[in-house]
Amino acid sequence: MGNQYPSITVVTSSFNQGRFLEEAILSIVGQDYPNLEYFVVDGGSTDGSVDVIQKYADRITWWVSEKDRGQTDALIKGFSRATGDVLGWINSDDVLEPGALDAVGLAYSSNPESLVAGNVMLFSDSSGPKRLLRPQNLNFEDMVKIWTGKAFFSQPGVFFPRRAYVEAGGLDVNLHYCMDYDLIIRLSRICPVIYLDQVLARARQHPASKTCSQSGNMVAES
Repeated sequence: MGNQYPSITVVTSSFNQGRFLEEAILSIVGQDYPNLEYFVVDGGSTDGSVDVIQKYADRITWWVSEKDRGQTDALIKGFSRATGDVLGWINSDDVLEPGALDAVGLAYSSNPESLVAGNVMLFSDSSGPKRLLRPQNLNFEDMVKIWTGKAFFSQPGVFFPRRAYVEAGGLDVNLHYCMDYDLIIRLSRICPVIYLDQVLARARQHPASKTCSQSGNMVAES
């Protein structure tokens, strides 16, 4: 692919998600993207997650397992070490689709300093139906007017410039449920948005996921 492709930093935060973590890690290191920087930030899991991480340690740029203040704190810890031109995160219970980083890298190289947003497939481990989530209207006005429902994205399908992340002030450690929406609002004032009509990731629904188990907290925080 050559040096024309930007460097991409992907962070996976995890806490006692060992049953999903290996699939998430493999979906990222298996991209074979030549300019990938990959961090795994574990919150001190006791369920065998560290064994999973160590299994792939030679393919992970940096990892740590230690107590933290939650998902947002873990992501901040990862992004603070990032050197990639482009940043993104894949939750430990989600997976990146094959070829996703190639698509992001190509889109970014053609549109430098842009936020790249692609489709995400919502799925469960059961035989239930899948749902395609398409990003739309990621501009400051529509995102601030959250009650209109015009703006939408699914976090695993969004990648953004590191420079803009720093300029926007990064993730807010005080937010635990809507930290992604808050960040994209601030990034929308800085970055143009490139939409990819391609599935970049799959987001898993399961009883312990924030989307399923803590939707009330998400609404309250927003």
